Amino acid sequence: MDSDHIAAERIERIALEELHEAADDAMRARLGLRKEILGTALVSLASGDPENILLNRAIGLGVEAEAEPGEVARIAALYRQAGVTKSFIHLTPESMPASLEGELEAEGLVRRRAWVKFLRNLDGPPPEARSSLDVREIGPEHAMDFARIAAFGFDMAEESEPMIAGLVGRPGWHLFMSFDGDRPAGTGALFVRDGMGWCDWGA
Repeated sequence: MDSDHIAAERIERIALEELHEAADDAMRARLGLRKEILGTALVSLASGDPENILLNRAIGLGVEAEAEPGEVARIAALYRQAGVTKSFIHLTPESMPASLEGELEAEGLVRRRAWVKFLRNLDGPPPEARSSLDVREIGPEHAMDFARIAAFGFDMAEESEPMIAGLVGRPGWHLFMSFDGDRPAGTGALFVRDGMGWCDWGA
């Protein structure tokens, strides 16, 4: 896997860890939120929102190093034990070893959908974007508005809203909202780490 693809997987994994860090202890208890590290994979679990694949997913499997035998089975067991009924395991075309897809199938896991990433280098200016809405970076005063829209857009439980709001002001995070007059209309975020920007929370 080339360095850009490795970096893209890495920054998405870090952004997911950041979401966990934005939750306080009470929030973690309400959502049953926890994370495990298996090899190079981050396994995110939320037993209190058991069908949300944004919170119940594993990323980084076999990317920076070959996955060890049995890692897939251990990930699947973690979700079963947590009572998670819908989860997502990221598998890139370059994940190692090539037998990982067969291991996922052996655990009864099936390919349902793609998780699309778009990469853009710094050659040339970004394309021009226009909107009739007012788009601006927000602070704490609009954190819960951001969280309400983002949680709805990503089919997340209302209990997750304070966790999303907690991203405001965290190092590397820039949260943006679009406004129709004074009315919050849409969300988007940029997370910057190690010379790469990750766009998320578009709703």
